[in-house]
Amino acid sequence: MPLGPVALLEVIRIPCLLICAAFAPEPVDIQSDTLDNGMVVLVVEEAFSGVAAVQMWYRVGTVNERDDQGGMAHMTEHLMFNGSAGPANMFSEKIEETGGEDNAWTDLDVTVYHSVVPPEAVKMAISMEADRMFNLTFGNFYSERDVVMEERRLTAENDIMGEAYESLWAFSYLVHPYRNPTLGWDFSINSFTPHGVREFYRTYYWPSRATLVVVGDVKADSVFSWAREYFGHLPNPESEIPEVSLVEPEQCGERVWIIHRETAESVYLASYHVPEASNPDMPGLELLAAILGNGKISRLYRSLVKEKELAISVQVFVTKNRYPGLLVIELVLQKGVDPADVSLALDTEMERLIREGISDEEIARARRQCLAELVYRREYPEDLGFYLGESAVITGDPEYLNRYPTLLSSLTAEDLVRIAGKYLIPEKRTVVAITPKPTLN
Repeated sequence: MPLGPVALLEVIRIPCLLICAAFAPEPVDIQSDTLDNGMVVLVVEEAFSGVAAVQMWYRVGTVNERDDQGGMAHMTEHLMFNGSAGPANMFSEKIEETGGEDNAWTDLDVTVYHSVVPPEAVKMAISMEADRMFNLTFGNFYSERDVVMEERRLTAENDIMGEAYESLWAFSYLVHPYRNPTLGWDFSINSFTPHGVREFYRTYYWPSRATLVVVGDVKADSVFSWAREYFGHLPNPESEIPEVSLVEPEQCGERVWIIHRETAESVYLASYHVPEASNPDMPGLELLAAILGNGKISRLYRSLVKEKELAISVQVFVTKNRYPGLLVIELVLQKGVDPADVSLALDTEMERLIREGISDEEIARARRQCLAELVYRREYPEDLGFYLGESAVITGDPEYLNRYPTLLSSLTAEDLVRIAGKYLIPEKRTVVAITPKPTLN
């Protein structure tokens, strides 16, 4: 007896779900402890060829800066490697002596200090993190400020993609601190003083704003004991730590900013406002990003690159932030393409998606892509640590990384169409394009 359309869909759906299940990683066994001062400690005991990742996550980033402090969290990150009154002085050198490596990064919401060391050096790394939480000396302040200014020059001022992204955030947000670049503006960096940065450091670098993540060849009980030994006695400030109170108003009309530069390449960025990382719609937005722009069979690649020949490349991603973020479409345009034509083409694709829906095959492929990324992030202790820290600090739930596969698998085509219709509309879009300067006849 021939299968009807509903039965045929179920036959197709079952193998797709089995493939997605095969990609889903095993749950991560997360052990946690909270010290009396509020500092959170997260440990994953997992064998990684005799190494462990030690990461300190601070809830401080661009979002905590006033306009005149732009880049101060990043400046503090640099100084954390340049001197302490205690054993954390020469931090990187001590890590390297063990055969390990260390680094740090600052983002919109967090600053993260991370190292990978042999198991016998985990205790030392934890002790040095505690030392520089309280004993920073601000050595080499002005030379480090020059390094930060040069970093800004290379990544934002002399790179059109860097300039485009900086401009996109500046125009996507009118009020919220996310509008400021993590590196800071020229005027704010030049105004930094040791006193001002020390004041910022002493405002936000406290146990109650910190999460210690340790992943690898370790025992959780030992890590908890070391955390209590080195961090347990550290106090929190007597005054309340300021939280972000500014709320970005709803965008009710498209914003467009065209920049002309001495360049042969044209880039086009479009952002759509999306909710914070913990919002139930976020897994659906991540699937939509994959459907729209992940790979050469994605919708926007087929439409804008292959069929209409408007672009050379396409990338789509969703930012995962503590406060409402952005879904971003990045295009490198073909020579001579008008950005307005690209916006019209995007509108056509979004309207088609909402009108015609999304196939089960597209959803299954997007799920596989998202789940495969989770599997890849389990291969190295530092990557798993980053994922665990993101879950704990950005979404507010360490177990989010274990719930995520189920959240993805529960989404239907109807869910995705609803989410697309809510967020991916022209009224919520900001466009920034950088094109070659017009030639004068």
